[in-house]
Amino acid sequence: MKLNRFTLLVATLLLTTLAAVAQQAPLEPSASNLQKHISYLASDELDGRRTGTAGADEAARYVAGEFARLRLKPGVARYLQPFPYVAGVSLGPNNVLSFGRYSTKENSLQPGTDWLPLAFSANGKVAAGIVFAGYGLTVAELHYDDFLGLNATGKIAIALQGTPDGDNPHGQFSTLENVRWKAIAARPRPTPKFIPDPKSSSPAISISST
Repeated sequence: MKLNRFTLLVATLLLTTLAAVAQQAPLEPSASNLQKHISYLASDELDGRRTGTAGADEAARYVAGEFARLRLKPGVARYLQPFPYVAGVSLGPNNVLSFGRYSTKENSLQPGTDWLPLAFSANGKVAAGIVFAGYGLTVAELHYDDFLGLNATGKIAIALQGTPDGDNPHGQFSTLENVRWKAIAARPRPTPKFIPDPKSSSPAISISST
């Protein structure tokens, strides 16, 4: 009788241990589990997971489900939290770029076709003469300054796209090609606006960006 009870007790402990191991096994890191998660999150089913899309929402729910399975506590009330984001930017109706004293159909460029306001520029209106600033770069460590000796006070600086390196991706100016760097270079100058890649050399220009 005692032997049967002992055997039953051992069997019960063994089954309990196996059940506990079975529950803990999925929590252990493994290459196969990692591959499974990555394969799903990178699959065509989630359609790139762009913010605001159904694929992104499904990916968030999947990750939250894995967090819950691993018994991770959310830092706030729950894993999934709504947040605002910019889904897209469109031009307003009052963007105008024209040459000459007055803005007319004949001397105005078409926004979205002939020109495009920079996304990081502020709304505003300016009318001034123009000055050509080469590539619009100021690089002290390379002893290079397109604004050196240039009278840009109260004028609109126009600069070429690219850098003196041309098409060389490994040139000394390659990291400064982005138009943001050129806008930063022009910022300390008393210039009302900075325009990359000019299409005209007219003596006066007016811009209204809203």
